[in-house]
Amino acid sequence: MLHNTGMASQGGRSFVYITAGLVVGGLLTSAALFRMRKPRSPYRQITVDAGSSLSPAVSPDGALIAYSSDRAEPGNFDIWVQPLDAEGLPLRLTETPRRDYDPVFSGDGKFLFFESERQPAGIYKAPVTGGPAELVVEDGVTPKVSPDGRMLAFGLSGAVRVGPLDGGPARTIAPALQNSFAPVWSPDGGEILFAGKTDSASEQDWWIASGSSDQPRKTGLLPLLKKHGFNYAVAEAWLPGDEIVFNGMVSDRMTLWRLGLAPDHQQLTHIPVQATDAAEGDAHASFSAGRLTFERTRVFLIFWSLPVTHGRVTGELERMTSTQNQKGSASFSRDGKKLLYSAEDANVSALVMRDMDSGQEKRVRPDTLFSILRPDSLEYVYAQGTKPNLKLYTSSLWGWFSHQICEACAMPRAFSPDARSILLWADADSNDHVDVMDLETKKVRTVLALPAALKTSGHLYAPEFAPDGAWISFVLKSRENAFRTWIAPLHGNRPTEQQEWTAVNAESDSFQIPFWAPDGNLIYILTAHSGGNLNWLEAQRLDSRTKRPQGQRFPVYEFHEPRVPMMDPTWNRVTALKDRIVLELGDISTNVWVNRNPEAQ
Repeated sequence: MLHNTGMASQGGRSFVYITAGLVVGGLLTSAALFRMRKPRSPYRQITVDAGSSLSPAVSPDGALIAYSSDRAEPGNFDIWVQPLDAEGLPLRLTETPRRDYDPVFSGDGKFLFFESERQPAGIYKAPVTGGPAELVVEDGVTPKVSPDGRMLAFGLSGAVRVGPLDGGPARTIAPALQNSFAPVWSPDGGEILFAGKTDSASEQDWWIASGSSDQPRKTGLLPLLKKHGFNYAVAEAWLPGDEIVFNGMVSDRMTLWRLGLAPDHQQLTHIPVQATDAAEGDAHASFSAGRLTFERTRVFLIFWSLPVTHGRVTGELERMTSTQNQKGSASFSRDGKKLLYSAEDANVSALVMRDMDSGQEKRVRPDTLFSILRPDSLEYVYAQGTKPNLKLYTSSLWGWFSHQICEACAMPRAFSPDARSILLWADADSNDHVDVMDLETKKVRTVLALPAALKTSGHLYAPEFAPDGAWISFVLKSRENAFRTWIAPLHGNRPTEQQEWTAVNAESDSFQIPFWAPDGNLIYILTAHSGGNLNWLEAQRLDSRTKRPQGQRFPVYEFHEPRVPMMDPTWNRVTALKDRIVLELGDISTNVWVNRNPEAQ
């Protein structure tokens, strides 16, 4: 075991797992990711798992690749190893109830070092052919073996430390820094690049230290990257020719980038460029034997069905549609037998009608994203143009003829139960009112508006008709990160007043989407928690006459990664049918990729 002497250090784990919070805020800011048809990729997919295979590393001779995967038990990550280019089945090296991740090969390729959450937590070592793992550094994180295989760099309690693998004490390479983490060896093993800062008030930067010195040099590269638009950057691999591959975020788009280091290691030889061929979703790169390997996350938005009766789950979550294209904007007929939805593939959108009994589908209109189906499924309303001033049309399902009903309207949300009117919601920065259009007269009237006191800070989201058409549910955002679900009566001649609103739940900082049970006496609320990677479905019983809450809300279902509901009130609709709830889930999968041809060393 390496001996830890001198200053205690911190380490943050380098386990990179892209959450649905990032999916909602970044990977799915558009519903059209990962769908562009491109030439053959210079990168090859190694794993094909529905869950996650992460943090890959290639052996020094290029024969093997190791990674962390939850393929055997969703949510629990073990270390696996398999041939990189030759045929061969993956070998599961670890099997514990705690997560193992961040594997790295020893210099001779016979062992793997990895981080583990087992007790005691820390860095462990195991033979690549299988066998018991032994503790190397208790509480250590982010192991990195030097290119010559003699030294191990790691993080521990606030600092990057380096120690010989044949025994002996480990030392802190930057004792003057208050915090340092994420070490990366130079190709010749003579230097280590890491992130750190001198004190809590200083700006984080990248530093470089020689293997024998405890006087690191500040590079100034992170402030320089900020000038290039990066608001996040972590170095992950130092390639020959002084190229750094790093995980970087520009705006809300995160992927792998490459920069060139000048000889003084304080300037760039070229501006950062993408290191791989994916605009988003690539992370956790490593480099060995001329092979750049990394993890790639893909998200597919498809329909799932959750069997539910009167707020109680009666079966398992079931996939309804394939991952061939992105699905959204679901609208059902009253009897639940017909589904009209939007499908996008290679940036081409179309409306698709699905028969729920047979599963047969038919494209009914191209180049259209937003639509609503009439309760009897004979007609539909669709929108074209630019939000918030959309052109609305009606069309029969039996032909292509359509009739314009509005020149500049808000987005159609739903038909009224009697099909005489439609609900309109302006998906714009204001979001301050909800309208109803009479389909016979084509007149539009406001049925719900923000109170004057909330005009500057408030927004209205996700309005839905109650099953009897006499009520409306909606979400009020009264200020930043303050959401609450309400129910209000609908009037034929005036907007509902604020004093008529009934609160369904308490105000919280979690975004939510409410939707009605078919009998109108229960309302479901889908709520995003923990930054989006945990979504709760709850239900609240209502008085049949007043729609006031009766009793306490109760839990219905919890959605966990890698499959969580999308929470875009524009694109994602949740529908409760008689015996099930249908919703769009982001099907997230992370797999290991590698470049097809070795890079020059």
